[in-house]
Amino acid sequence: MCFREVHCTRHVCGHDHPQSDSRVDCGSVNCRYSQSHNPRCLPKSCPSTCNQWYGPARTVVTGSSPLRCGHCR
Repeated sequence: MCFREVHCTRHVCGHDHPQSDSRVDCGSVNCRYSQSHNPRCLPKSCPSTCNQWYGPARTVVTGSSPLRCGHCR
């Protein structure tokens, strides 16, 4: 199942601040959101044969900040 990857900066207080996000393709023919989804999948059967939702978002810490976040200042 496809999911969103959220790129964050982690502050010294431990809180993460999102900077950007991207969609990660699962590559499954049975996932509605994948580039590999069967283009001939029938609209009537797709909801019962294919994933119709994204998986949980995954946080990736891509940077750090020596400051406390806006909520902790």
